Amino acid sequence: MMLSMGLLSGGTVIASPVNHDKELQAIARKCEVPRTWMKMSSDGVVSVTAPETATYGQVICMVNELKDHKIPAKSGLVSGDK
Repeated sequence: MMLSMGLLSGGTVIASPVNHDKELQAIARKCEVPRTWMKMSSDGVVSVTAPETATYGQVICMVNELKDHKIPAKSGLVSGDK
């Protein structure tokens, strides 16, 4: 379990984002995708961006693994299909 230090602001503790790079590398290996498909923002939330060539299985694998590791993530679906 990873813990992060926080900043105290007006009596409220603001948690610093946790670096999940090792977990993201492991997820990329397990799901057989490039690590670049998962980008971590400065607030610690991971965005999943897969190309049109990504398989459904690869995308679901990443989403499920992020969920299993309790890594905050955003994902969306954009399709060029008509």
